[in-house]
Amino acid sequence: HSPKVEEFDDLLFVIVPLLRREDDGIVTDHFCLVLMQGVVLSFTDSPPEFLQPVLHRLESGRPRIRGSGADYLAWALLDALVDHALVALEQEDEELVSIEGRIESRQPLQASEVFRSKRQTGDIYRRLRRLRDIATHLSRTDSSLITDFTRPFLRDLYDHALRAFESSEDLREMAANLRDYYLTDVSNRMNEVMKVLTCVATIFLPLSFLAGVYGMNFERIPELAIPWGYPALWGVFLLVGGGMLWLFRRRGWL
Repeated sequence: HSPKVEEFDDLLFVIVPLLRREDDGIVTDHFCLVLMQGVVLSFTDSPPEFLQPVLHRLESGRPRIRGSGADYLAWALLDALVDHALVALEQEDEELVSIEGRIESRQPLQASEVFRSKRQTGDIYRRLRRLRDIATHLSRTDSSLITDFTRPFLRDLYDHALRAFESSEDLREMAANLRDYYLTDVSNRMNEVMKVLTCVATIFLPLSFLAGVYGMNFERIPELAIPWGYPALWGVFLLVGGGMLWLFRRRGWL
């Protein structure tokens, strides 16, 4: 199911996206929560690493989380999930900064890395947009399962979700700019190579013309009978080639 909130008379059902960082990037799973009177049920396919702070608070006997209702515990779980997403976004930001540095320093970089980051940040943006909508719904719900004590915390959850969404939007724009920057850099390097090859071909074009003229198999070519014709032709070759090379360097083409 896609992320959503469903309200019933005796329970509140929530599905939110869960972001976690792995070696190959950010992986998105789902976290499901059921809130009933005095009962919270939660389940996910991922290892619940983000729940460790909440479990620590429960095991240490913190008075607020122990003495508050199930709705407060539900908020604590969702807030830990959003905080975990913020950490994953910070790691993704560091990865994009690393890719940017590699592009600027002309280090080896696979195009798949750039396009994967663009695709991944777009997926994160769409999922955190749904998370923001869910946090908005929870902060404004009039369900009897949410007490007045917990409502300010749910508004705080909305602020955290909004910050995560804005961070994902910045990452998406950064990844898009990196993709454009990478493509522009590749295009510029290709243009540099083509410019050098074009200049070299242009230098040899008149030389090839002269060699073709005096390489024709006619019986009477007056210059062939001149004793110094061969060294003169080499002098023309060097003069034309050197002159064109000097001109290209002066104009900054080479």
